[in-house]
Amino acid sequence: MRCLITGSSGYLGSALVTKLLEIPEIDKIYGFDACFFGQNVVDDSGKYTLINERVDDISLSWGEWLEDLEPDVVISLAALSNDPACELNPSLTKIINHFSVVAMAYECYKKKIPLIFASSASVYGAVNYACSEWSPTFPISLYASEKLGTERDLWAMADDSWQPRIFRMATLYGPSARFRLDLAINKMVFDALTIEKITVHGGEQYRPFLYIDNAVWFYVTEIRMLIEQTEGPFRKMGSIRNLCDFNSTIGSLAKIIGDYFDAEVVVESQNLDSRNYRMLPAFEDMVWDADERAKYFCEKLDKIKDCVNKIENSNDTRYYTVRRIREVL
Repeated sequence: MRCLITGSSGYLGSALVTKLLEIPEIDKIYGFDACFFGQNVVDDSGKYTLINERVDDISLSWGEWLEDLEPDVVISLAALSNDPACELNPSLTKIINHFSVVAMAYECYKKKIPLIFASSASVYGAVNYACSEWSPTFPISLYASEKLGTERDLWAMADDSWQPRIFRMATLYGPSARFRLDLAINKMVFDALTIEKITVHGGEQYRPFLYIDNAVWFYVTEIRMLIEQTEGPFRKMGSIRNLCDFNSTIGSLAKIIGDYFDAEVVVESQNLDSRNYRMLPAFEDMVWDADERAKYFCEKLDKIKDCVNKIENSNDTRYYTVRRIREVL
């Protein structure tokens, strides 16, 4: 099998490529990435080829790329990846996060190449209930609106012979070769370890969270089903899938992390973020008691701690999406 991944050097992409390299049935992985944050993937096998291109620069040539590379599956991860980064240049955001994906997807449709699209839980906006894949969507940011718009355009070209696979992912956390300090849990751990204080704005807003290795597992599982030509839980549930480990208010999460690392938690009344949403967990029959969940989460916090301890210069913009995007765009 030959895989093509856009955003292959990113936070999730680098972790996914590293895992796919371990699968014997995968002969070749083609990664497309602008490498704003470095290359981040080490491969001695020769199975991985990095193509240093911006997706907005090759939107009109995807047909030629797919013809030449002949991938068996395409995974679309490339995007300006948070709300502040998207607001820096709304027009460019629409091109990168929406139009370039649709252009690539249309070529996949014509060639009947399976496509997995990384969408976001933020499409649910601000609601007071746990969302399923069939819940109404209320995007309240440019990032979320373009993710939802892309979903709709992908479905508009679907028919009985081709349909997209869409993963609506919760906020990621955990270690990666392209480690990020602008993700909620990662940042809390960093602040707890370096300044012994976690600052929370508001704190009552809910967020769903997904450990990065679990996100990788979902993508790998989908790809394995394509390799084996088998049906699985994702397809039985349809082609849109919520990916989430757990939900928590930001305030509760800060308290857990603060207690674990013996850091002060400061709650500021002003809530700078109006998003508020929860998701039903990816496997609704997985029930953990409080002790099991605490043990699981603390293990993940320790892995983030290991990443933080390896940082030589925390002011390096490679750890912060908005700062680096300001530099390169």
